[in-house]
Amino acid sequence: RGRLREIMTPLHQILLLVCPEAEAEFVKYVLHAGAEQKAELQGSLDCDVVRALHESRAAIANGAIEVGVIVSAVNACRNESEIVNSSKVGLCLKKLGFNSVSRHGAARARYVPKDRLDRLAVKYGLMEPPADPSHLSQASQNDSARGGNPLDGDISTAGIGTDGTPGTDFPEAN
Repeated sequence: RGRLREIMTPLHQILLLVCPEAEAEFVKYVLHAGAEQKAELQGSLDCDVVRALHESRAAIANGAIEVGVIVSAVNACRNESEIVNSSKVGLCLKKLGFNSVSRHGAARARYVPKDRLDRLAVKYGLMEPPADPSHLSQASQNDSARGGNPLDGDISTAGIGTDGTPGTDFPEAN
């Protein structure tokens, strides 16, 4: 979803009005840009943190997980020069929307809502989108209800028709 969709949707509508024969080339470009965007996401610290959270679900107790567990999981596959400290992971968790949990005398922890973790895991390509969106937040349900936009959801298949031809799933311009 995000910025790519916000930018490309109006451009696509204009293209359909001005030069509809260029739609196939436009779709190819959007798919390429989406693949690059996805590759960038998967190589980021944010993705590593979400992957560590996703793999450490068993360590989540009462909806919270200690930051040290996440740091250990993030650093498990890194060499010594790439090790990330707990402050950097904590900032990343805050940026991803995981709030601090205050516990007296205990290690630092973060509250991990299951639906947020699931949405982030889908965003970073760590799991497939659920077939039943009933556990998604209201905002996600509203996005899904709009439908009809090929740039919604997984950009890697956006604009590819059910018959395999490009451009058949794009909404018609008014």
